[in-house]
Amino acid sequence: MNREAEIYLGFISHSLERVVATLDGLDDTALAWRPAAEDANCLLAIASHALANAEDNVLGAVCGEPVQRERAGEFVASGVTAEQVRERWEALHGRMSAAMGRLKARDLSAELEHPRRGRLTGREVLIVAARHAAEHQGEAELTRHLLEAVPSRASRA
Repeated sequence: MNREAEIYLGFISHSLERVVATLDGLDDTALAWRPAAEDANCLLAIASHALANAEDNVLGAVCGEPVQRERAGEFVASGVTAEQVRERWEALHGRMSAAMGRLKARDLSAELEHPRRGRLTGREVLIVAARHAAEHQGEAELTRHLLEAVPSRASRA
């Protein structure tokens, strides 16, 4: 694997692994819990969105694989389990590793048309993907800490 692609994959994967880890040990009620803010997301929604965003940016935009994404649906966590999210992450990680393993230095420098951001290089898209995954890592970890601070949840989480 190209060393630079390997570094991007490492940062993206580390953040996504930590997002998914915030789901560990929680029951369905806790997984669907949202902080009081009107636009806050539950842990399942955060994880679903973070994985879909990485798939779209890394596999779709940079690696040229077909990706179907319904962004609005990522924030509706009903019917999704923590186990399904974990399985999705494991499959996505394998797919990203394989696809990024085929990238060459010229692929990182080449411009592409990003569906939402316009013309960017592959390198720029990977920076966006790494940044986005890290932002959601922070959001998920803070949401988990807030959940654990709720007196009625503290003994069950």
